[in-house]
Amino acid sequence: MKAVDIEKIHEAGLISDDQLAAIIAHFKLNRETNRFLIILGVIGAILVSAGIILLVST
Repeated sequence: MKAVDIEKIHEAGLISDDQLAAIIAHFKLNRETNRFLIILGVIGAILVSAGIILLVST
């Protein structure tokens, strides 16, 4: 679950401000995406593209 999901629950009125803060702090949720996974995905996409180009060019 992401911090955005908890905020949606809060906006729906199901949890209070204190509960929102406590849940985010307890699970150490952050609003940023995991940069490592993004970088890994980009590198993977580049390698797949390079492989397809090499396959087509031969």
